[in-house]
Amino acid sequence: VTEKFHNVYPQAKNQKKNILYCPTKRKEMQFKIDDMVGDIPFEKYNFIVKLHDGTEIIYVDNKKIEKGKSFIGLELLHVADFILTDYSAIVFEAAITQKPIYFYAFDYDTYMHNRGTYINYEKEMPGPICKQWKEVVELIENNDYDKQKEIDFCHKYIENLEENATKRLVNLILENMKYKE
Repeated sequence: VTEKFHNVYPQAKNQKKNILYCPTKRKEMQFKIDDMVGDIPFEKYNFIVKLHDGTEIIYVDNKKIEKGKSFIGLELLHVADFILTDYSAIVFEAAITQKPIYFYAFDYDTYMHNRGTYINYEKEMPGPICKQWKEVVELIENNDYDKQKEIDFCHKYIENLEENATKRLVNLILENMKYKE
């Protein structure tokens, strides 16, 4: 995936870390992504935005590159160093990557009143919840992240999250092949 990403976005083939932002779909866009980038230190980071409609917007050196739908959100998790979302279900796939996950919930009160979530958002999310964009950037910059909270989230919500899953699967297949001989 990383090679494909760099083929599509050769400008992002640098030594900078990638911040991936996958916001949930909203009927009305209540924020402007271009306003967010002013607080990102582009000497250290590329900023990748994957909108719910599939649109990709990449900021490299504060230059905006907008493409169609080259990747699905799950693919971009592989090139991300930090993952940002809000209320999106991508949090479950992101948690498996064991990369820091941050939550930008600028419209928390309105969202909870109008839509809500199925779990206790403030207590259960595996990373810091921020209502201000600058706070998200500061947390990333300071590497402020509770890894244990992410581990607890995974154990609670992701079934069969065990190490050596591939090895166990191969052994199971080989074992079943023996019985057929």
